Amino acid sequence: MSRDYAADMRAVIDAEAHGTYAPPIVAAHVVEKLRATDPDLLIGYLQVQAVQIIRHAINLRDCSTRSYNRTAVSRSVFRQAAEDFEAGDADALVTGFLDEPYRVEGGDKMPLRLMRAAELTFAADDYAGRAHEHLMQEAFLRALARKCRTKPVGEVFDEEKVAALWASISAGS
Repeated sequence: MSRDYAADMRAVIDAEAHGTYAPPIVAAHVVEKLRATDPDLLIGYLQVQAVQIIRHAINLRDCSTRSYNRTAVSRSVFRQAAEDFEAGDADALVTGFLDEPYRVEGGDKMPLRLMRAAELTFAADDYAGRAHEHLMQEAFLRALARKCRTKPVGEVFDEEKVAALWASISAGS
């Protein structure tokens, strides 16, 4: 019988990541623990999850590129780049915006420079959908905060009441 690396790893993570925790610290602990006690699980899990891990790394790279471009193109940086461009540096105003990849219909990523209205609209709608989800989550957490005040959520709500509150907030979406 073949080992279910995903389920076994989930059990290890569930045993380590509970209560209040810092994901980087738990991850480091899990890796250290598995290197010592069950290297087959660590290696097998990484093999099975390789595509997802690399995909996640690619998505983090894309987010980092967008974040860098927004930070690097502050007014003072742009002003200096414009002066450099005027002084003859043809590449001074290149920021990388046109190479930023965005998710388009079908799940592929496309650089901004190649996108047309249909792709731009899809990408904008995708961001709007995520923004809406984040706003619902914000409303949910603020509603919990108003009800709980100084008490932990678990003292004020049970699973059924929390689910009902979420349903009341998400029903209008």
